[in-house]
Amino acid sequence: MHINSLHKGLRPYQCDTCLKEFARKCDLLRHANSVHKESKPYMCPICNKGFPQKWYFERHVASVHKKSAFPPNAVSSRQQQAQQQTHPGQHMQQQQAQQQQQQQQQQQQQAQQQQQQQQQQVQQQSQAQQAALQVQQSQQAQQSQQPQPQQQHSGMLPQQQQFAFFQPQAQGQTMNLRMFP
Repeated sequence: MHINSLHKGLRPYQCDTCLKEFARKCDLLRHANSVHKESKPYMCPICNKGFPQKWYFERHVASVHKKSAFPPNAVSSRQQQAQQQTHPGQHMQQQQAQQQQQQQQQQQQQAQQQQQQQQQQVQQQSQAQQAALQVQQSQQAQQSQQPQPQQQHSGMLPQQQQFAFFQPQAQGQTMNLRMFP
């Protein structure tokens, strides 16, 4: 198969729809599913875009989202596995760099959350101060609307009121009494 397809250029499997030729039947089936049936089993969890082949998906995630499509401990391809075995030092450095990036991102998120909490506290304090000021103003307004007792000036006599006595010997007599506020 290898000799026929690569060295002799034989491609015995042909697509009925677009007449493209393939060396292997599995390549023809993959082509038919991904191109003509638009089957996209590999979905990007970040942007929900579908891809017909795994390596398209991995390339998309790495180039567009600047992330690995899989967790650092998952092996997504033979090439990655071979690279890890032949260059363990590089792999460790890459893993450490990824961990540092994740830690920095977490620290940034925590700082943002703290800043948001502080802003919320300042807003709540401001609202509480405004509410207290409104209560104080309404109390002052109510006090100003209540009639104030008249203050006596030094030249005026105090208010006097007459009372009648109900004793038999004092009938018809009145007495002036001073009223104090």
